[in-house]
Amino acid sequence: MTTQLPSDTDNPDASPSTDVDRYGIIGRARRTFRVGRDEIHTICVETSIWRGLRTHSIDAAGNSTPTRRGPYRIQLGTTEQHQIEVRVDKIGRVNAFVDGERVEYDLFPRVRVVIIALVAAFVVVVFSSSLILFIKLFDV
Repeated sequence: MTTQLPSDTDNPDASPSTDVDRYGIIGRARRTFRVGRDEIHTICVETSIWRGLRTHSIDAAGNSTPTRRGPYRIQLGTTEQHQIEVRVDKIGRVNAFVDGERVEYDLFPRVRVVIIALVAAFVVVVFSSSLILFIKLFDV
């Protein structure tokens, strides 16, 4: 029950992903992977700090499913059926599963790090502003 085609590269240890696009450090990132042997589907997963997680699939004929936001679960194929699921775990890693088996782990590590850094910077700014305001108000 193999669900992925080999990578387009000659490296057998290469990731099964076929596409990675990054636009800037906080822009967007896209990963795609293929599912199926006879009935091939390409799963496209995109993320951005501003738009969030978006997923859609494209079959071999070029037909695309509507883009969905957030976690994604769909049954693909007519003769060769596969259950596809894209989940976000508790610490923000985006993982892809095919028929219950994880095939992609932490699809967007750079975007996750940027989000954590932005949250940390926001916390520092709010804390510093509160401290300065407290000192000014109470003349400490």
